[in-house]
Amino acid sequence: MPQRKKRYRLTPRALAARRANLLKARAAPKEIIFRPTEKRQAASRANLAKAIAARRSPGGGRAARMNALKHGLFARDVQSSVRRLGESPQEFRAHVVRFERSFSPQDEVEKELVERLAFAVWRRLRLFRAQAGRESDRVKKLLDAPPQGGISPAKATAVRGHTLGEIFYDLKYFFGQLSTLQSQVESLLRALVRKRSGGAMDFHVYAPRRESEFTKTSGATGRARAPETSSRATDTDSLRKGSGVTKKSDLVEELLATELSRRLEIASCDHD
Repeated sequence: MPQRKKRYRLTPRALAARRANLLKARAAPKEIIFRPTEKRQAASRANLAKAIAARRSPGGGRAARMNALKHGLFARDVQSSVRRLGESPQEFRAHVVRFERSFSPQDEVEKELVERLAFAVWRRLRLFRAQAGRESDRVKKLLDAPPQGGISPAKATAVRGHTLGEIFYDLKYFFGQLSTLQSQVESLLRALVRKRSGGAMDFHVYAPRRESEFTKTSGATGRARAPETSSRATDTDSLRKGSGVTKKSDLVEELLATELSRRLEIASCDHD
């Protein structure tokens, strides 16, 4: 019958020796602990070469930007951010298909506008999860903090309770992001309406006009209005012919740039 291996027992003497060695190691100068050796330098060069190769590879820049992904409210590459945030790729694809089915794009320009619109709405739907995550982090930080000393238990409870209440009443971040995201959605809808009407019909809901990395629109604060005709019609065909634009992406940007110019003019008139 094989003998059972004796269980190792840490004696007080061995524990004291380990603690003494740990103190010696911590007291050693950093230039000795982190001194460069040939092996360390070779490993550093190899890691640097891997990082440079990954960054220069196709899509490497997009992948690097995803390293800072937190809530995805303003992610440029929405499709890649879906997996990074643990969202369902199937739900995301179904979301895009619903927009395509509902808005029925008639050409490549409209298809890109509708796709951008679907992406903008998906980012907007992330807002409540982002707000919940922000509040959760602040609550954890508050509850994990040590109790304040030098005051009575009742006052300490009141102080902590007041701080907890402030977390849920502080909605400046939420409404700031809400305004930006809804402005992106409305600007894309406006561009689609103007494209389909040849610039003859305008579109407003409630979102304030502001410059956006996703829509390239800006201007004065919006009011709720029904669609109306515009005296400054924008003909998509004339844009294509006049500016030499041929690619669908260029035409979309041209369309949105025209909308930006119009909004800036309105804003300057309002300030005057």
